[in-house]
Amino acid sequence: QAHIPAQITRCDLLWGRGRGVAGCRMSPGVDPPMYRSPGAAGGGRHLGLRESNQALADLKTKLEFALSRLNDQDTQRTGLEEIRGFLQTLYPDWFPMVICCIGEAGQNLKPLGRCESVKLLGLLAELHGETVVPLLQRILQIVVTRLQDADLHLREACAETVFKLAQYLVVDGAEGSSVFAGLLKPLFTALGEHNKGVQIGAASCICSVIQGSPPDVVREHLGRLCSRLVQNLNLPLLVAKPQLLSACVYAMQVVEGSDFDEVLPSLMPCLEGCLVASTDWQTRKQAVEVLQSIGDNPDLGASLEIPLPQDPSSRPTPLQRRIAPALEALKADKVRQVREVAKDTLVGWCIATKALSLPHSALSSSASASAPRATSPAPAVAPSASVGAPAAGAGGPEGGAWAKEAFFDT
Repeated sequence: QAHIPAQITRCDLLWGRGRGVAGCRMSPGVDPPMYRSPGAAGGGRHLGLRESNQALADLKTKLEFALSRLNDQDTQRTGLEEIRGFLQTLYPDWFPMVICCIGEAGQNLKPLGRCESVKLLGLLAELHGETVVPLLQRILQIVVTRLQDADLHLREACAETVFKLAQYLVVDGAEGSSVFAGLLKPLFTALGEHNKGVQIGAASCICSVIQGSPPDVVREHLGRLCSRLVQNLNLPLLVAKPQLLSACVYAMQVVEGSDFDEVLPSLMPCLEGCLVASTDWQTRKQAVEVLQSIGDNPDLGASLEIPLPQDPSSRPTPLQRRIAPALEALKADKVRQVREVAKDTLVGWCIATKALSLPHSALSSSASASAPRATSPAPAVAPSASVGAPAAGAGGPEGGAWAKEAFFDT
């Protein structure tokens, strides 16, 4: 067994110092010869430095001091480098203590320090990968707690952390599928909190999970994911609707194409419900952008019994003509940003040029004539979308008729 010189202290070993001494290097996957983990093979337990309560206390003190250095910009870089070097040489059985320290440190840190400390949770996943999965719920509990902070930059840091968790922990296969579901569950639960910051932060984190996960995993959970998104978008008191609408766009971009077509029968009535005048203008604007993304995709529309375009470059496509009446009603919206995005979308689809020169009465009739009616009843709406059906019908004469003809059984 290697002899440890007296000048090398216990904390030096745990922080990765004294690496020139044989048997003193702390690596994530290899135990030092004289210190075996509790699950090490060989029968008896070798009680050494790793299982020493004193060593654990010294380590926690060192880590807390390094975390306190994140408060000051002059010492923040040094503190981050020191913590990163420690995390690189950390044993998995010390993860709970580290996560606990990061969570407790948030109460004593300034906003800048809290932002950097929560990012360390993502760094832990980046460095150690799947060995962090058993502690994922503890990590997400800290993230959701940080979302209660009113600081916008902290919410962005939480979204960045969740993106790293999805990027390094969600892998293809059954194991990655369970981690993906485990990431989303507490975030959707947080959407029910009566706190605007928590709702917006949780919705932003949901977007990060979708962006950071492999396409095959998102595709596997697409139906259930969109069902939860529609369910929450239909809640009247939810203030994070623009962020959840962005999640729909990210999901469509990840799965690419016809796979997203299956969720349109439940999603489209919900989108029209987001266009009514009673919703906030950010929600209306984002809903128009989602409809624009759907209309620009030539592979979508079959589930709505809308024929696919023979020439994807031709404008307007049958799906774009079906969506157009809902956007026509927004050209008179009281908010300029909503009017502009609706007009720009119609112009891009080569629909608005003639409509803008017509009076309002002629506009209504021309919109009705330009939208082709389905030759057979459209697919039934998913149960989760039925909550939003009454609201969708209240979106003006054009919008209500469009939803009823295109996406509801009559």
